[in-house]
Amino acid sequence: MVTQYFLQNPCCSRLKVNLMALILAIAPGIFMGSQSIVWAGTISNGEKEISTLSALPFIHNQKQKLEIFLDQTSDFQLSESHEIDRLTVLTPAMIKQWPEDSLNYDNLVADDFIVPEEISSSTNPLENLKPAHSKSPRKVMVGISGNPAASNMLVGTGELGRWLGLPEDSPLRLGGIFMGNVSQQISGGNQPGSTDLNGALILGLGIDLEKAVGWKNAFFEVEGLQYNGQPVNLAAGSVQGYNSIEAGPPLNRTELYQLWLNQTFLDDRLSFRVGKLIPSMNFGYVGRPFVTQTDPQLFTSTTGLLYTPVFVGPAMLGFIPGYYNSAFGLYGAWKSWGGPGDNPATPNGWYGQAGIYDGRGAQGVQTGLVWPNFSGPLFKVAEIGGTWTPYADAPEVGWGSVAVGGWRQSGPLTAPGGAFESQTGGMYAYLVQKLGKFRETKDQNGVVGFVQGGWNSSSTALMHSSFGFGLTFIAPFGDRPLDSYGFGFSWARLNANPLAGYGFNSYETMLQFYAQYHLVGNLFIQPVLTVLPTPGVMGATGPSISGTVQLTFPF
Repeated sequence: MVTQYFLQNPCCSRLKVNLMALILAIAPGIFMGSQSIVWAGTISNGEKEISTLSALPFIHNQKQKLEIFLDQTSDFQLSESHEIDRLTVLTPAMIKQWPEDSLNYDNLVADDFIVPEEISSSTNPLENLKPAHSKSPRKVMVGISGNPAASNMLVGTGELGRWLGLPEDSPLRLGGIFMGNVSQQISGGNQPGSTDLNGALILGLGIDLEKAVGWKNAFFEVEGLQYNGQPVNLAAGSVQGYNSIEAGPPLNRTELYQLWLNQTFLDDRLSFRVGKLIPSMNFGYVGRPFVTQTDPQLFTSTTGLLYTPVFVGPAMLGFIPGYYNSAFGLYGAWKSWGGPGDNPATPNGWYGQAGIYDGRGAQGVQTGLVWPNFSGPLFKVAEIGGTWTPYADAPEVGWGSVAVGGWRQSGPLTAPGGAFESQTGGMYAYLVQKLGKFRETKDQNGVVGFVQGGWNSSSTALMHSSFGFGLTFIAPFGDRPLDSYGFGFSWARLNANPLAGYGFNSYETMLQFYAQYHLVGNLFIQPVLTVLPTPGVMGATGPSISGTVQLTFPF
């Protein structure tokens, strides 16, 4: 018995037949011994053009199973073929109700799956066809960070290694990222009319030590950073930092950015990391989406805001090591999820983490450029929090996280005006929540909101307290699944004490709006508009209005 199915593309201008990346297979019971024939076609000048893609015999668990792969830009519909007598008409609703244990179930209900080229072009597609349903999130780059160098533990996507010929199962991972922006001080600030350029390149090598030498659950990473820029935040009169790519002098640097060894235990519930680290990625970072922690280099942030407060809370700025002043230290974490029976795409539970690091950055030492010294000041921090994904069968709906942390900085610590303290500390908290979806698909479309705040007791800090919030609109348009839009607000109470000598106003407010557009491959462009109604630097005129255009290319 032969069953035929015809798939029709009603909009031939969107996709060429030879690039359809489409396979359809029906697997009747093992005793029936039937096969499926797949047709694909477009409508061109009112005439139907049909090409046979494949004829696949398929047997699976004596049940009828549906296998379908659709390119994310296609608009195919299952329709009736007049060349056969018997046909089961399959609607999108029927596809979504297909048994979850069928092969490639993830792809039936998602519009973000792209078929590997070798499947659609193979003379024997069955050799390459593999089950796609797994407990790992789909590798879809969406909602990338405004500053991946300040948010991604593993740099880039690993494509650099594939370009150089590394096989998929290699223990080596080579990745990188380039990000560069140009900013125009439209009005106000310190230097109205000025133009500033900032850019950074990071290259990294990762080694899965279990694959390489049999060291179970161990991973090694080393990264180098090259940064060249101009004082864009000073031009705007911003203390909090509206452009996080520039993080203070020296503005031309080449450095060892990360160098660490990570070891996990108890089914990855317990982990330790030692080496040259970026603690701001772990503590107080509101952009971290727990729902995709198994693929952190692909889904990198719940917001694409460019300003510094989403990466480092203003009340911790100048104390916690981060981009681009990483520091040597020790980090440990425990989480309640991650066992053999848990789905990494739907984490639910509590976690705790803590770290101790070279704290000389609070004294003005460029820890990113020097070797460690633990006999001087230390920065210590701890955080507890929780994460939830209430719908196990739909991890992209309703997920969220909450965290509370505290930190301590030893001294001696001084300020330009003569203020002195032997030590200081502070607290922070944040909440991230998926608020809704634009459409009922399995991609990560929807609205994400965050709220953050922080406080310190320091007399030498740049800022004493802060509060902020923001919204991110991920893929609001179905035909642009990798775009995102958002805005954020941040307020900070500055250290205006004359004894501190910073020359600040009493507070600073900042509003930022952005649109992040996917161009091609992994290349994104991001126009940003920032308004400081009250700039923090004394003498800067308000409102300070700045425009930025950034290119981000992870690879």
